[in-house]
Amino acid sequence: WEEKTRELLESERGFLTKELLDLGLEVLPSAANFLLLRSDLPLYRLLLDQGILIRPCANFIGLDETYFRLAVKRPEENRRLIAGLKEIIYG
Repeated sequence: WEEKTRELLESERGFLTKELLDLGLEVLPSAANFLLLRSDLPLYRLLLDQGILIRPCANFIGLDETYFRLAVKRPEENRRLIAGLKEIIYG
């Protein structure tokens, strides 16, 4: 179970990173179960309106309101996040 979970996490982290970069978002490298990204869009509020919760990072030392932390989750949840972001970015 532990090995399968690590493999899934690595695969989904790679998927999310690629999709976020393809959307023109700045993504910082990660080996954890979350990603840090930067966007000038008010993503927290816009995604929350869609029922998707991300973590604003303005209260992290050295970061501001343009940084957000995204959890790497199950495939269906990650795809919902990407779909929500596409809706925000492309309309």
